[in-house]
Amino acid sequence: MADESIAADWPEIEYEECYPVDEDFVAWGNVTSPPLDINKAGAWLLRELPRAAENMCCSCRVRKGRDLMGNPVLLIEFSTSGWSGAESIIGLINRRVDLRHHMLSWRRGGHYVFEVKAPPTRPISEVRKQAWATRRAKYGECGHGGSYAR
Repeated sequence: MADESIAADWPEIEYEECYPVDEDFVAWGNVTSPPLDINKAGAWLLRELPRAAENMCCSCRVRKGRDLMGNPVLLIEFSTSGWSGAESIIGLINRRVDLRHHMLSWRRGGHYVFEVKAPPTRPISEVRKQAWATRRAKYGECGHGGSYAR
């Protein structure tokens, strides 16, 4: 959904037995390491919060929305379910102003909503080209296992 290369130089969270390996995020050093950057912070949230839900007992949903000015955004709904590993990620977000900038709301019970600027839309021709390339890679030149061809 997001351009993965934007936050490529930001550390990935590693997991072991459903917890972040570095729960205190010591590898991040002080709150300005990596350097503060609002766009990279948003891309990092889009990359890491869904990964957290895959590795821990928490949930994450990304959906399209609009900000107050009507601009397209992605809303990340993250629920920690009280899981301490997920709460440590929220602790990291609260320590960094560029990550905290994206926090739209929170409510009791570990429910958070983050707002991230939506990446620019791709032209439909590019989407179709990628879809056919994927089909051909999976099914061969016919695109649909030989059922029909264009």
